[in-house]
Amino acid sequence: MSKEKKNTVNSEKIIIGSQTWMKNNLDVSTFNNGDQIVEVKTMEELLNANKQKIAAWCYYDFNNSNGNIFGKLYNYYTIIDKRSVAPDGFRIPAMKDWNNLIEYAGGDEIAGLKLRGTEHWKKDTVFNEYNGEDELSFTALPAGHFSVDSFGGLNSECKWWGLDRSSGTDDTVTSTYMYYMDGELNLKLFENLKASFFSIRCIQ
Repeated sequence: MSKEKKNTVNSEKIIIGSQTWMKNNLDVSTFNNGDQIVEVKTMEELLNANKQKIAAWCYYDFNNSNGNIFGKLYNYYTIIDKRSVAPDGFRIPAMKDWNNLIEYAGGDEIAGLKLRGTEHWKKDTVFNEYNGEDELSFTALPAGHFSVDSFGGLNSECKWWGLDRSSGTDDTVTSTYMYYMDGELNLKLFENLKASFFSIRCIQ
């Protein structure tokens, strides 16, 4: 019996400079060959999937309603799986892709403000509002993340996976980070990536 068809683009595409990105965070539950990615619905299941090195996804705080806005969070083992979670014609961005986006958006000190969406970002009682300008229609949303042993950052942070296989057989995995209280978009090598669940934003 044949498996499900390959993943298709689940969101509008946007062109930013010389790049073509998916407009929304990835929201698929299968690899591109049709194999299922395990959904974890409890903390015990999540920690067990990471311990056993199983590709998995979840909704923030295991709440389906968060997925309706922010999409799914995926673990490290989904990112490095050779079956590929990215839809046909797309891939998980490498460090150079994020660098090019940041440069086009004016540099790392202001790129975050230009790329953040105009809603869902945390409001601050002192500084009032931290929604972005969404000048380039990237519409980055504060989907939060799971790191080490807890969820955090909903409405204030987003972290996306990065993957670079150009260096040889070893996968280089990184995370790109955006925070609500500044205009920055940062590329960081986070510790404990193997214990994390982040968003994915694919590039063509």
